[in-house]
Amino acid sequence: MKASTERLRLEIETIHVPDRRAAPGILDTARKCGCDATVMASHGRTGMSRVMLGSHTAEVLTLADIPVIVFR
Repeated sequence: MKASTERLRLEIETIHVPDRRAAPGILDTARKCGCDATVMASHGRTGMSRVMLGSHTAEVLTLADIPVIVFR
C-alpha cells in the first residue's frame, strides 16, 4: 500500500483514539489534523440489521463537514 500511496502522492496516517465512540473520534481527529476528506468502509447493511447494529459510517456521513468517501 505504501508504494501505491506514494505514487498517487497521498498522505496517510493511522491514529488510534482510545475511549471515544467511533464517529465523534473520527470527526474530531479529522478536524484537528486538518484532513481534506475521510475514507471509510461500509458493510452495506440495510433495513433492520442496520438499525439494530448502528452504523458508524452513517453517523460520520451525517455529521461530517468534510467529504466522506465510502467504499464497500
